[in-house]
Amino acid sequence: MLNKTSAFLDETREQTIHISVQLNYFNSSSTKMLFSLFDRLNLAAEEGNTVVLDWHHDIDDETILEFGLELAEDFPAIEFHAHAIES
Repeated sequence: MLNKTSAFLDETREQTIHISVQLNYFNSSSTKMLFSLFDRLNLAAEEGNTVVLDWHHDIDDETILEFGLELAEDFPAIEFHAHAIES
């Protein structure tokens, strides 16, 4: 997935890239993969693309919300929007 995403982003200039993420669970392996993905997306944003991340989380799941907020801080070139979902 990361290789195909990188190849796509290498060819993409001055475009809007919209990413929608909804996690029910994450662990250290998925965290590492997500950081790699968002690092590449952040670079694409710094290179002139607009990257919009819609972060969907269960309204009662503070852990996933906080993880999304951490991503927003770590990758500031990505436009971050949190969306609470009722269970």
